[in-house]
Amino acid sequence: MLRHGLIPGAAIAAFGLFFLSLPSAVLALLMRARREERLREERRRAAPSRPWTWRDDFANGILRPESDPATGFAAGFSVFGPAGLQPVDGRGFGSFSKLMTGGS
Repeated sequence: MLRHGLIPGAAIAAFGLFFLSLPSAVLALLMRARREERLREERRRAAPSRPWTWRDDFANGILRPESDPATGFAAGFSVFGPAGLQPVDGRGFGSFSKLMTGGS
């Protein structure tokens, strides 16, 4: 079976399916964005004096917090950052300056 090209043919088919799926995904995202913009425009015309109702989540009464990546970094650094400040020999922070300055 391997001599007749089953493996290369399957690889080419998988490669082709992958590259066909990329434009399909982009097209689906564009269609979704267009539909959401149309719904937002309808809400904008329905309530021009209430801009907070233009968004889908606000209009349905659902508030989703949007996290900032820096928040996760700050939380991780506050927990794991001090571990990087410990000297390798484990003598604590007081002896770290002695270790760095060569004092006894």
